[in-house]
Amino acid sequence: MPISTAARIQGGQQDQSYEAFLNVPLIDGRLGLRVSAFSAAHGGFVNNALTTRNWVNGTVSNNAQWAA
Repeated sequence: MPISTAARIQGGQQDQSYEAFLNVPLIDGRLGLRVSAFSAAHGGFVNNALTTRNWVNGTVSNNAQWAA
């Protein structure tokens, strides 16, 4: 029974994953064969926007050093 999914990440590349499996009994109740496959592609990007955080201990931090 094959399973497949596909998604589109806005502003990035297409992200896909595929799975397939097959179970076949060779000797009833004793021996079987399982075939399995998997594939994944991870597209997209991280938009590192400038953010300032106020922590519960009173510390204030931001990501200005790394933000684009």
